[in-house]
Amino acid sequence: MDSAHKTTLPEPNAILDRYGLFLLDQNLNVLYLSPTTAALLNCPAKPAPNTTLHQLVPELNINAIQASIAEKPDHPYKHQENINLASSTANPTYCVSLYAPQGRNGPYTIIGCIHEANNSEQINLYHDLLQKAKLLALNNISLNNHIQHSNRQILQSEKMAGIGQLAAGVAHEINNPLGFVFSNIKTLTNYIDSLFKIIEVASQDQNNLELQQVLARFEYDYIKNDLSELLSESEDGLQRVKKIITSLKDFSHIDEEEFAAADLHKCIETTLSVAQNEIKYKANIIREFGQLPPIDCIASQINQVIMNITVNAAHAIADFGTIHIRTGTRDDKAWIEIEDNGSGIPEDIVKRIFEPFYTTKPIGKGTGLGLSLSQTIIDRHNGTIEIDSRVGRGTKFTIWLPVQQ
Repeated sequence: MDSAHKTTLPEPNAILDRYGLFLLDQNLNVLYLSPTTAALLNCPAKPAPNTTLHQLVPELNINAIQASIAEKPDHPYKHQENINLASSTANPTYCVSLYAPQGRNGPYTIIGCIHEANNSEQINLYHDLLQKAKLLALNNISLNNHIQHSNRQILQSEKMAGIGQLAAGVAHEINNPLGFVFSNIKTLTNYIDSLFKIIEVASQDQNNLELQQVLARFEYDYIKNDLSELLSESEDGLQRVKKIITSLKDFSHIDEEEFAAADLHKCIETTLSVAQNEIKYKANIIREFGQLPPIDCIASQINQVIMNITVNAAHAIADFGTIHIRTGTRDDKAWIEIEDNGSGIPEDIVKRIFEPFYTTKPIGKGTGLGLSLSQTIIDRHNGTIEIDSRVGRGTKFTIWLPVQQ
């Protein structure tokens, strides 16, 4: 090979774009064509979706290729075949080489290479290129999986940020009318107390028979007691709404993207308040809090992790059970333990629970992104998540976080 060819070999873009290489999926659908391959086969550089190798190169023995692919899936797959291209005016014999990596149990990529069969320089060149393309494609498979995983998590993060922004906005909008309703209730309570005093003074006149009849007819004593209880319950309800709104705003913290010292117990309480409706009908929460120093973290993200695990724990309980939430420290790390007495997770599923989009919930009930996103958040915090689960006895998640980042 001449030196000009050698200088281009290490460049991945040159390998894919300049020479007769192409990529296929495990079903022989075309994923990529280099410009050289497209020109050689006289087809568009970007073929239509689901274009197959047989449509691309009808001269190939597709049945033989498919049979050899199905054979020995735990071994690397190789196929070479000489053909005469109908699209070529010079009509030389071309060699098509296909290669697939070892362990083709899941999605994989087949690397293809086409060159003149009787040109020794091209044969040497393309064999060298194919070896480099194998490494490149294998790296691309890993990279593409990582990119797809990251893109899904970014999408989920953006979705959660959007929900958080919406929740914070709604909480702010509710907070304004809530403020004056709360103030009006207090003022109304004072006014009614004054009216009761006026009525009581007037009712002391026993000679006013008409007033005594009205008080008896409308059950004044009952109304007085019941109205006081109604106003008290209304104030209590407004206080609860105010607490929920405060928790919602604390939970969102949409502008918070920097690490800062936070109270993990407050994070837990905020999250439980927001998730109360998902939990209260399924389990009692038993708090077993230890002493915790302020923890360097992004509180809104830790809230999200606690939310995901706690709601999952509630969903794992068939009827009604308990969820224990414990905290403590060991050395320079803080830990949060969330344990339920639900159905537990089979061992073969435990290995997959952090995979994106993997869920055991019915369609429409879960996205399969909650634990994957939680894992990413804890990784960003330089922490770990441990899981201990036994079928029929429940599941325990333990979150470890550095006290200082």
